[in-house]
Amino acid sequence: MSALLCVPTLISIVVFLKLKSPQGSMKEKLARLDYLGVLSLTACIVCILLAVSWGGTTYPWNSAPIIALFVVGGVLIIVTAIEIKWAVAPVVPPHFFKMRNPLAAFSTNFFCGFALYGAMYYVPLYFQFIKNESATTSGLETLPFVLGLAVASLIVGQLVTLLGIYRPFIWAGMAMCCIGSALLSLFDVNTSRGEQIGFLLILGIGCGFSMANLALAAQAAVPLKDLATVTTLAAIWRTVGGTIGIAISGTIFSNKLSSTLAQTLPNVTPDELSSILSGSTAALQGLPASQLYDIKHAYAQGLDLVYLSWGGLSGAGFLTSLFLVHKKLAKRPKVAKKVEDPEKGMPESETAQR
Repeated sequence: MSALLCVPTLISIVVFLKLKSPQGSMKEKLARLDYLGVLSLTACIVCILLAVSWGGTTYPWNSAPIIALFVVGGVLIIVTAIEIKWAVAPVVPPHFFKMRNPLAAFSTNFFCGFALYGAMYYVPLYFQFIKNESATTSGLETLPFVLGLAVASLIVGQLVTLLGIYRPFIWAGMAMCCIGSALLSLFDVNTSRGEQIGFLLILGIGCGFSMANLALAAQAAVPLKDLATVTTLAAIWRTVGGTIGIAISGTIFSNKLSSTLAQTLPNVTPDELSSILSGSTAALQGLPASQLYDIKHAYAQGLDLVYLSWGGLSGAGFLTSLFLVHKKLAKRPKVAKKVEDPEKGMPESETAQR
């Protein structure tokens, strides 16, 4: 089904998206690609993801595999940092690290990804295992979050166009992400439908206010030739943050759930405990009502700790967003053709002289 939905998008891109091809032959273009930079950066991210995913669950944090993954990931960060200084077309242009707005936007986007991707992954678990809803219905229960995100993105886009400012919306968005995540930690077995909708709506609006504007904040500060790169990096850091966030959230949830179950259900066998930890609904069938309530309460406690971690990281994102510098955005796009030199920055229709 997902593949079928991609077909109209692919057709639209081919028909309507007209881009000027870079100069040079195919051989010259391929020679400019930063193969080593892409490889080292990808390997670094994979090592760190595996470390945070396996740590505390598959392997102890102080085990050799986890330590080795962190060490290799750290070494690869250094390798990437050295490599991009010498690459012809580095995967991350080194001058970005000297620019305040891109760094602040990337950092904030990284933290925003924790709540954004985490909500889409862990909120359905609450409805499925605590509210006894099917997987399909659990997905539908996230609609307040998704609709809040979509509507907020549309509204804030119009406001930014009208007012020419974006920082206040980013600050408000990250603050709402922090508050919304903290409110989700109030979810328990008896949470009302109104609270569920309201809390998810707050989180969705916060993500919507922040997400698109963070890319704009980075774009407004770079030369025209770097627009594609900075836009891609903004999306990558949000995705990396979300992926690492899901991995860390899984570790937090599993550790909290196992420790709580060990205290409340000391007579549960290791096999039963393993089935419960894996999220198997079959393992919950046939259990006494009192025991089932204890398990659901343990699930809620584990998820509450996950939501609180999102709140803390969203708070960190709010702090990094304070380092953003305002770049005035012009309201009329008619003078876009006046800028011909890609070194001069974005057209005046998109950002004023800096």
